[in-house]
Amino acid sequence: MCTCGGALLQEYDLSPISAEERDGLASRPFNLWRYQRWLPVADEAHIVTLGEGGTPLVPLRKLGPAIGLSDVWIKDEGRNPTGTFKARGASVAVSRLVELGYRKLAMPTVGSGGSAWSAYASRAGIQILVGLPDQDLPVLGSLESAAYGAQVRRVPGRLAEAFPRFKQESIDQGATPVGAFQEPYRLEGEKTIGYEIADQFGWSAPDWIIWPTGGAVGLVGLAKAFLELEALGLLKGKRPGLVPVQVQGCSPLVDALQSGKERCDYQAAILESIAPGITVSNQAFDDLILPMIRQLPVQGATADESAIRHFMTEVARSEGLLISPEGAAAVAAAAQLREGGLISETDSVVIVNTATGLRYPHLL
Repeated sequence: MCTCGGALLQEYDLSPISAEERDGLASRPFNLWRYQRWLPVADEAHIVTLGEGGTPLVPLRKLGPAIGLSDVWIKDEGRNPTGTFKARGASVAVSRLVELGYRKLAMPTVGSGGSAWSAYASRAGIQILVGLPDQDLPVLGSLESAAYGAQVRRVPGRLAEAFPRFKQESIDQGATPVGAFQEPYRLEGEKTIGYEIADQFGWSAPDWIIWPTGGAVGLVGLAKAFLELEALGLLKGKRPGLVPVQVQGCSPLVDALQSGKERCDYQAAILESIAPGITVSNQAFDDLILPMIRQLPVQGATADESAIRHFMTEVARSEGLLISPEGAAAVAAAAQLREGGLISETDSVVIVNTATGLRYPHLL
């Protein structure tokens, strides 16, 4: 993070690459590190990997037509190590931070982020402190982080109070905080979802990518990915549209997009949800997020609790995929936008399922 308190972004030489270089990518293994040239790790010897990336696009052959879409896919990030897309950011960030000499990190989390970073810290042989709010503590995230050897701490209060307190306590203990946008490398790992989608679409973009949005690191990563691909001459055709999805009643980013605001000035009506990863009462770094994503066509959507539960069930029963509540919220948004006519029946749509449903045993 910059000394001014703002976020830093990693930049690269984005000179257009040759057709030979583009075609050469296909000879590399289909995983996150296929795109190493546009990732921040300088020396391959510092890469910390558990086999992340290379997740499939699964067509929704039954549910798609049922919600009025003929070309809809789920990008299933639940196949990653630790069961979430956050393995991508953890892999790249831990690799680069280790390369830079960091040996003690601190991750505030509601569960899945702490689990991913703990796994990669263990793999790298460095220390990590994990802080979770003590109210409505996600049990799996706490137990899993501890299993990887993290020092897990329950911090008094909900997210808004617990995270700043944990950050300061961690700094006092000589740890480096690595929450959303507090270093530039996690975003680089998560942007590879966009690189992979383009690669899987033959270096073009779908009409829409629907993204369950919490802190919005992954959302900004998607925008950055397609802007980079365009600059590199890799992207054929137009940029995709982005649809960030948040929980109804707790959706500051979506509210700003729908009302045309420049900042996320919003009072949440609810503070808890079965989809904690996209329940956001205060959208930090909105001065970075909004200008970045508005470089692509963008429209926000929300989902309520009943729709989330409904589509978790429907996707499992009709497609054989056990998706997260956040992923189900994105499916609900696709149905909602199709019904409202904002997405057409023939539009190509990629819905990102950010985690496996197995991380939510209490909802099954």
